[in-house]
Amino acid sequence: MPILTKTDTSKTTRKQNRIQRKVDADDQAKPKTKPVHIQLLGQKPLLVVRGEISDLVSAESLKEMHRAVPEMKSVTVPGVGHAPTLDEPEAVAAIDGFLAGLGF
Repeated sequence: MPILTKTDTSKTTRKQNRIQRKVDADDQAKPKTKPVHIQLLGQKPLLVVRGEISDLVSAESLKEMHRAVPEMKSVTVPGVGHAPTLDEPEAVAAIDGFLAGLGF
């Protein structure tokens, strides 16, 4: 294996930087589109019922979901883990309101 000199290392670094700039430019040139599953979710009425202490759907995840699908409705049930039973007053009110908005 050849020994790299400082000049060789510098050339390698410059080449890596040029490649990275090209990759970055290509990434910025790509149109920003939502993943297909997110696009499809936005086509249907959507209600997310999240437990406040869920270890699977964090408050930040819910915010990201709202950014992806702004028309989505959501409720966070206080003091509940990942799977609310849907008989909590907050869940019932959200479900009733959601269904009423759909004409049910």
